[in-house]
Amino acid sequence: MKKKIEKPGRPRKERLGDEDVAFIKQQILARFRSNFNTFYHAVFDMVTDAKNGHKYLGLRQPNDVETVASAFKDAFQRPSEKARPLPELYWRAMKEIIGVSRDSLQSRSIPKAAILIEEGERPPETPATKAIIAADTSPDRLWDVSNASAIITVTISTVGLLDKLYDPIYLFINKQPDAFDQPEHRFKIEGDSQKIVVKLWGKEKQRITADELKKLPRHHYDHIKTLEQSMQAHYRLWQRIYPKRNSSPDALENEKTDMQIRKLIVEMGKDLSGIIWFLESIGLQLDDHYKNIRHLCFRV
Repeated sequence: MKKKIEKPGRPRKERLGDEDVAFIKQQILARFRSNFNTFYHAVFDMVTDAKNGHKYLGLRQPNDVETVASAFKDAFQRPSEKARPLPELYWRAMKEIIGVSRDSLQSRSIPKAAILIEEGERPPETPATKAIIAADTSPDRLWDVSNASAIITVTISTVGLLDKLYDPIYLFINKQPDAFDQPEHRFKIEGDSQKIVVKLWGKEKQRITADELKKLPRHHYDHIKTLEQSMQAHYRLWQRIYPKRNSSPDALENEKTDMQIRKLIVEMGKDLSGIIWFLESIGLQLDDHYKNIRHLCFRV
């Protein structure tokens, strides 16, 4: 009998087991509402963000989101003999985004009957998957409809700040005067305590209700509330600094103001990126200035 030769670069010991794949997929499903593509975008944005460069020194960066998606899909292949090890770069990003690491997988206890969850599917109702889901659906972490309205209210408030900041940030980075006539934005996110509505040229394109969000884990609210509070503080500072732009006859003083604005944009960029990830994670279809603003901040 011919001995099977292990292919170079694909050591068996580093491949993910069936139970690990099931668990990781469940974490992605829980945090990104079954949207694997949003997760891949979040990973790509994190590992290519220049501000995170010190975390990934010596690791090869992906050129596009498709590269990220391929790496995870290769690692998730079954049977495991066909799978590739997940690169170190994505292990580090995965730990930050969904809290999964090699150590957490080793210490985790999961039923051996766990089944694989295919991308885009909800896990079947079996004892094994119920046990996996329990971590994110325990009573103390779930919301009812009335509490889910809180997450919508904070989200709308946060989006309002984003709308106020996009145009002045765009004008500043592109060195255009404040009086420059900006084109109308195609996309607009509006709503009240019971719904979030995405409009395209004034016509409703998407709606997410409090009832749809009631099963979100508590940490979603904590996350967006923290970002909203941070952005409110940044915006108050912005209101004090930005009006001073080019207001002094002293060129050196104007340059100091510009440096303050640049520094503030960099700080806000971290929160804005987190806000966009959050909006995508709850299923909002984003386009226009909502996606562009984080790229603007990275250009400072």
